[in-house]
This record gives sequence, structure tokens and C-alpha cells, in this order.
Amino acid sequence: AFRLALCHLFFNLFGIAVFFPLTIMRWPVFFAKKFGSKVIKYKWFSIFYLILSFFLGPLVIYGLSLVNAILLYILVVSFVVGLIFVILINFLQEHKPELLPYILKDWKFLPKELRTLKTIDYVVQTYMEVYCCCIVHRTVAAIPVIGGYKTTRESRLFRLDLRIGKEMQMVKIEKKKKVDN
Repeated sequence: AFRLALCHLFFNLFGIAVFFPLTIMRWPVFFAKKFGSKVIKYKWFSIFYLILSFFLGPLVIYGLSLVNAILLYILVVSFVVGLIFVILINFLQEHKPELLPYILKDWKFLPKELRTLKTIDYVVQTYMEVYCCCIVHRTVAAIPVIGGYKTTRESRLFRLDLRIGKEMQMVKIEKKKKVDN
């Protein structure tokens, strides 16, 4: 137990020594803030991250290494390059938007389902409400819109209709506060 405690101590000390002295090296703080804001907004995101990082991700990498090493390298490099691109664009959108072309100043050129987690949040909350009804309280719902929901832009990707429905809209449910007398 003492060895393990020393390993954790020195790991943290080396992390502080590497990332803290220079302001440009404090990028883990940026990622921690982004991750924290996602977890606050979507309660299931932390569990999803843990399952993806420690179970599904390594399992996929191991499976690809068994199939073909070159395929593994191509997919991992493509994923890392795409991830770096998205992180860089997000960072520039927040701090230096004047450096970006007009279309990349925000993500509105993408369909709404690809730039928000609301649809996944609705699905997760629906299943959690069915299977864990006494634990989870719904915060979003799909409600019908009177007169239909009209859009001027097609919300299609690879000829799949990704919209919730033409007559449905995602709405946040506000909790009623109890008043004690």
C-alpha cells in the first residue's frame, strides 16, 4: 500500500512539474473544464466516458490489432487527427474566432444531431426512466408542436433522416420547487 501511495504521489508531482510552470502547458485544465461542463449538463456522460475509455476503447483497439495492424494504425491515426482538429477548432472558436473562416466560426453547418447530445440524452433518460424509475428524474422530453415543425434546411446525413420528428421538439423540463410553510 505504501509503494502504491508513493507511485501516486510521484506521478502527481511529476505532472505538476511538467504542466504547471508554463501557461501554454496547462491544456489539461482546459480539457477538465470542458469535460466538467458536459458532465454537469448530461449526468450520464461520465459513465459513458468511463465505459468508452476503459472497456470499449481498449477492446476495439485489441480487436483491430488482431485483424490487421496496418488497419489499426490507419484508424487510430485518423481518429487522433480528427480529434485534434475538432479540439483546435473548439479552442479557436472560443479564444480567436477571427482566425477562422466564416463557416467554422460555429458548428451550425452540421445537422443539430451531430453538434449536440440532446438526442442521446433523451434516449438515455427514457431508458433510465423505464428501468430505474425511482432513481432518475427526466429533464428533457419530446413534445408535439402545433402546426408541425418546419425547417428550411435538410437535416439528412447519408440519406438517413436524423430528426426527432417533423411534429416533435425537444424541451427541457423544469423541476417544480416545493414551498414549505
